[in-house]
Amino acid sequence: MSDYSIDYAYLRPKKASVLKEWADNPFPKKDDLIVWIGENATILPLKQFPEDNLCFGRAGVVDSAGGYIALSSIPDRVEFSYPVDHPERREERVVYCGYLAKQWGHFLIESVARLWYALENSASYDRLIFVTEDGAPCHIGGNYKAFLELLGLYDKVEILNKPVTFKEVLVPQVAYQRRRFYTDRFNSIFDRIISNVPVPEGWSGADKVFLSRSHLKNIRKSEYGHDLLDHYFERNGYRVVYPETMSLSELILLLTHCSECASVSGTLPHNMLFAPNGCKLTILERNVLNNEIQLDINIMKALHVTYVDANIPIYPVSVGYGPIIMAYNDYLSKYTQDHHYRKPDASYTSRQYLKKCFVSYMKAYQKAYRYQWYMADWMLPYNDYLYEGYCDCLKYFGDYLYGKKPFLPTHYFMPHYWKQVVKWLLKALRK
Repeated sequence: MSDYSIDYAYLRPKKASVLKEWADNPFPKKDDLIVWIGENATILPLKQFPEDNLCFGRAGVVDSAGGYIALSSIPDRVEFSYPVDHPERREERVVYCGYLAKQWGHFLIESVARLWYALENSASYDRLIFVTEDGAPCHIGGNYKAFLELLGLYDKVEILNKPVTFKEVLVPQVAYQRRRFYTDRFNSIFDRIISNVPVPEGWSGADKVFLSRSHLKNIRKSEYGHDLLDHYFERNGYRVVYPETMSLSELILLLTHCSECASVSGTLPHNMLFAPNGCKLTILERNVLNNEIQLDINIMKALHVTYVDANIPIYPVSVGYGPIIMAYNDYLSKYTQDHHYRKPDASYTSRQYLKKCFVSYMKAYQKAYRYQWYMADWMLPYNDYLYEGYCDCLKYFGDYLYGKKPFLPTHYFMPHYWKQVVKWLLKALRK
């Protein structure tokens, strides 16, 4: 596998230094994976216990004596057991596959990470067991179902929403664990899918593809500026696509046949797991903070990645909920010049456009957090580049944030702004 590369030139300095520190920290590749096998073991569905501070909750496998099998966990995501009385019993030999996350990024990196065993040992088990929330519907559809169908495993999949004891349970080790290790077996899961995707007659791909977020449901209520990015990449020769409107096979075909991809950050660029090794990738950063999972994918796929801080951050916000502003800022402008790309139309770079995004942001922030200062515990070590992002926003929105200019209609009735008008008039008269 060829070496991956990262271009840090279009990131804020402190953010770039943290990403480089992560990239320089060895991310080991493992050769061997282990499998735990236990008789009369019980599989537990997901339950949340707030005191655990886990991403998803408690779930996994306990042995016949009630001991939790650590191999069934994903640290900080899904781990630990809980008491169970009189679970159902089945005389089957099953493979525990983990929590079936209904979020595409988590599904790709965590839910499928044990499926290497099923691909290599198809005759050694009766069922593949995923778990969902305790008592939740056991349904899987859309691209989640399509993923398992393309692997040829869907017919053996069962989703549990209640504890069940099985005659024998196999727990394969995950083939990839965030920032801890990866194996060739993880990539082999995606290679198998790619090989099973048929190419329709007359199908044509694109050399350059942009993965957009602009058609996501309710996106316009919390993220602003995605129409600018669609326009920008379309005028620079990219095919703009909206993954949530496509079948999984269509998306895979596009990614396997392109040489260059651009994507807004988040879980969208995780789809590069379907792209050829060594592909070029440009990531338009939505957030102030780096995404460590994407760095892992860059390494595993030997991608040549350019990060661009094409956002104007104001306050710390929840990574998943925003609000955020994407914009043609200094970093995207420099990227444009260096790559000899065409600038966006003036309508997307005007003060009016930026003000519209800013007003929408402030309304969304108040709705989501009221007047609180949002700060999750895990964000505290990164205060320095949260502040770096805030300082960067002042060149665009400083006059509004400092109260020098009104930005809402109600501001025109506030004494503070009338005083400023009077001061400006008196100053003008003196001249």
